[in-house]
Amino acid sequence: RRHHPSPRQQDQRSQRPAPAKSTILPVSEFKKMTSASRFPGKEERNAMQKAFQKKKEEEIKASEERKTRMSKIDESHRKNPVLTRLELKKQERDKRVVERAAALKMEEEDEIKQLNQLIGEAHCQAARDVQLQEHRRLQKEQAEGERRVHEMLKVERQKALDAADKMDEKRKQQRIRGRNEIQEQIQQNLVKKQAEKEVKKEEGKQLREQQEQMDLEDLRALEKKREETKLLQDEIKRINAESIDAKKQRKQQEKLADRTEAEYNKKKMQQEAEHEAEQRRIKKEREAEIKRLGAQQKRAADQKAKQEELHTRRIKEAKDREWRRAEVQRAVKKVEDRAVMEKSRLKQIQDKGLSMSKEVGRQKAQFDRDLRVLRQRVAKDQEQQERKQQDARRHLQAVQQQMQEEKLSAAEKRRELLKETGRQQEKAQLKQKQIQDLKEKKLKDLRATRVPEKHCQLVERRTKNRGL
Repeated sequence: RRHHPSPRQQDQRSQRPAPAKSTILPVSEFKKMTSASRFPGKEERNAMQKAFQKKKEEEIKASEERKTRMSKIDESHRKNPVLTRLELKKQERDKRVVERAAALKMEEEDEIKQLNQLIGEAHCQAARDVQLQEHRRLQKEQAEGERRVHEMLKVERQKALDAADKMDEKRKQQRIRGRNEIQEQIQQNLVKKQAEKEVKKEEGKQLREQQEQMDLEDLRALEKKREETKLLQDEIKRINAESIDAKKQRKQQEKLADRTEAEYNKKKMQQEAEHEAEQRRIKKEREAEIKRLGAQQKRAADQKAKQEELHTRRIKEAKDREWRRAEVQRAVKKVEDRAVMEKSRLKQIQDKGLSMSKEVGRQKAQFDRDLRVLRQRVAKDQEQQERKQQDARRHLQAVQQQMQEEKLSAAEKRRELLKETGRQQEKAQLKQKQIQDLKEKKLKDLRATRVPEKHCQLVERRTKNRGL
């Protein structure tokens, strides 16, 4: 029994593409295909798009009508399952129409359009040389554009480098100016301290001369008192038995003076120990600060200047301490001398009764006044020394804060410059990647158009040779 193919199979066979054969086209047909392969203008594209859209809508409308008819036929078939031969043929024909409409709808997909375009270009292989020339021209323009982009990026990079060099030079000048200002301030402080040292030296000299004059007067008075004491020794021996009470009172006064002197010496030694400990602490802080600042500026010069300053201050402080110690010793000696004289005087006035007690009270008050003045002088010296140390610490903190602010500002400017350079590099890399992707896509599309491989290789080789 012979098998008869169905109409659908016949339609599918009729739609199969014929095997490719070499075809020789006439000149008129070749020109027609060449003109058809050119890229249409904007108005032509709009007209073609409108016509295509209209045709598409008509086909979709016809497809919907066919679907409606097929639905009705299917409904009728469900109600009347027995179909005639004509109804079967009509059903198959309508089915083919629906499939054809679906195929036409698929033709509107972008991928199918690209595929149809590639198939159409396959029939125009004879006109590919013209299109290759156009493609080469586009590549040349693209290469020129990339070259201009590279030149622009190169100019921008050079500008960024120039700006960075200018900023480095500016920061260098700022550091130099800051270092010069600090050195100038240190020099001014040294000059000022030297002047203060000279003034204090002159004042100390005057005080020593005054003290020497006072000591000379006290010595003369002491000699006079010794002579008087020698004259009164006989009388003192006579009244020793009667001066027991006066001796007891004198011993109490001596104990009081010794206790006061011991307390003063103890407090003075404690103050000197605290002062020396504070000086050692300040010395350690200064040395640590000098070591930290030395890494940023000229360590040797700054270290030497600060060591000289510290050495000068130590010498001055040592001289001040020596002068104050000498002052205390002279004051104590003066008090002791006065106490000795008062002892002699008490011996002389033991027979005077009430007048002797008044004199003792007066001498005690004078001793208390001298001791109070001496303590005030020591406290004033300590207060002045503390103020000087506070001024030095404030000045050092101000210099450190200024240097820290300059360091933070320079670091922030460097970070901003690095960020801007990174953004420029990322922008250039992104643009270069987009261009490279576009080139690869164009080369891939060129191979997909069934252009002979030798032409594709030629384009790729020329692209690489030009460094695009």
